[in-house]
Amino acid sequence: MELVCDLSTAAFPPLAQASKPETGDTATTQVSTIGESDIQQRIDEAIQRAETQMETKLKALQQQIDEQLKVYQAQLDSAINEIVAKTMESLTGQGSPFATKADYAKMDSKFTELTATTTAIWDFLQSQTTKEPHLPSRSPPRQAKRVNMNATPLRGAVTPHLRPSSPQPMEEEGGQI
Repeated sequence: MELVCDLSTAAFPPLAQASKPETGDTATTQVSTIGESDIQQRIDEAIQRAETQMETKLKALQQQIDEQLKVYQAQLDSAINEIVAKTMESLTGQGSPFATKADYAKMDSKFTELTATTTAIWDFLQSQTTKEPHLPSRSPPRQAKRVNMNATPLRGAVTPHLRPSSPQPMEEEGGQI
């Protein structure tokens, strides 16, 4: 296959040329020579702008931190006040391990009352013992000799030669009394 085309002006008329408006040099096409001092000045200006932006951001962050610290401080103060109130309530309340002046006054009055009661009981007991002196019971003298001098009878024990119902001694095995 062969392509044949006619490149005549009748087949392909020329396009109209668009006219370009006359404008001066734009910033993108302007060519200027920048000196070394201009470069340093622009770098300094860029650094100043960056520092200003950073200082603004830093101040904003510091303000946020300060506000958050105030919130935390208020919460902490509230919690501490609540803890102190509950501690004081438990230490000065009904079941407190510490005594107050009122507790000491109450305890002192009870102690005085107890002392007076104890003294009254003691005086009563003393008066009872002085009215009726306690004398040891006197038993009648022994009528018979002791059979075994080395053996001491047990208190309340009945000796073999005495009958519990009879006040007189009984004859022993040998016939002697």
